[in-house]
Amino acid sequence: MQRFVTLACLLASGLAAGGCFDTGSSSAGTSSPTLVGVDPADFLGNLPCVDAEGAPRSYVVTLHGETPPGDASAPAEFDHPSSPPTSCNRIVTFGFVTPGNFYTADVDVYETDSLTPLGSGSRIMLDSKGNRVEKSWSTQCGVAHDGNGARPAISVSYRTVYVKPCDALTDLRTSKPSTGVDVDLVALQGDKTCSDGEAPGAEDATISGFQVKLLPQGDVRAASCGGDIAPFTDLTPGTRYDLGVLALGSDGTSVAYSTTCSATAVENVVIKAACGPLSPGGSGFGGAGGAGGSGGTGGSTGGTGGMSATGGSGGSAGAAGMSAGGTGGSGGSTGGTGGSTGGSGGIGGSTGGTGGSAGMSAGGTSGAAGSAN
Repeated sequence: MQRFVTLACLLASGLAAGGCFDTGSSSAGTSSPTLVGVDPADFLGNLPCVDAEGAPRSYVVTLHGETPPGDASAPAEFDHPSSPPTSCNRIVTFGFVTPGNFYTADVDVYETDSLTPLGSGSRIMLDSKGNRVEKSWSTQCGVAHDGNGARPAISVSYRTVYVKPCDALTDLRTSKPSTGVDVDLVALQGDKTCSDGEAPGAEDATISGFQVKLLPQGDVRAASCGGDIAPFTDLTPGTRYDLGVLALGSDGTSVAYSTTCSATAVENVVIKAACGPLSPGGSGFGGAGGAGGSGGTGGSTGGTGGMSATGGSGGSAGAAGMSAGGTGGSGGSTGGTGGSTGGSGGIGGSTGGTGGSAGMSAGGTSGAAGSAN
């Protein structure tokens, strides 16, 4: 990546008051140029740089330089040309910096990455129609104020020095989305066939639509092939949410595939949930658990003065449905049969079978214990 930086500097060297920019990583290469950088990890805080409504997508850095006190050979303060709009998943570094000079930075953050500078090195951004785009957030890095402990970065020869710390982002938006979670059904579907009817020649089961539920007791929302659900909104920032997804079969009612998704809500961002792959089948959102097994058979006849063996355990309960509220299967209703004939003084089997275990999901009902004989 450093080769790219060096090349960019050479190409820009003919520009008056020029600057060069690297929007990649800062890993060392065969040479180490003198650079000053800004890392978005130092100002984004809890905001994720993702393709989601309300999330930051790109940023522009304007670097301010200052000569050391007592150096009369250059202007005391000066600005570098602003960086091009850059993905907030990548760092920005500036070339043409002077070792020993002090540097601070202004950062403009945008909810879009479809930006074009008004001119080379301009801080003003335009959309595809030539209209000015207002920044959504702003911050400054390396600026000391109110006892924050910040100070300018000092450029060092043959090293990349980062301007930090940065202030918390100032939110400049006049309207903001609700805090919510969404599911990208198109990405989840992948290469599986989605059609309103049977798809001849399809190797896998055909999907006719989707149902998504905010677990455990939220709304169920439906989407057709190629469609999307309305996001689940008015959620609590910092809280993890789980969602169940059913891909319906070609008859529109059976479950062809199912999976679960999860996301942690971010304030004023509609975050896309991370989902596991679609797996064949599924029992729905709240299906009842399976039936418990029969009680085990008791031991054989007791010996003289002995007691017969304890009855066997009841069968385990069936698994409950995906969502809370599924009912666990019943335990074995009949305890194991005691020894048929006690020996002299023998006692019949006294313990019934053990009840089935509860359904897997929260809220499942434990199966009933088997009765004693």
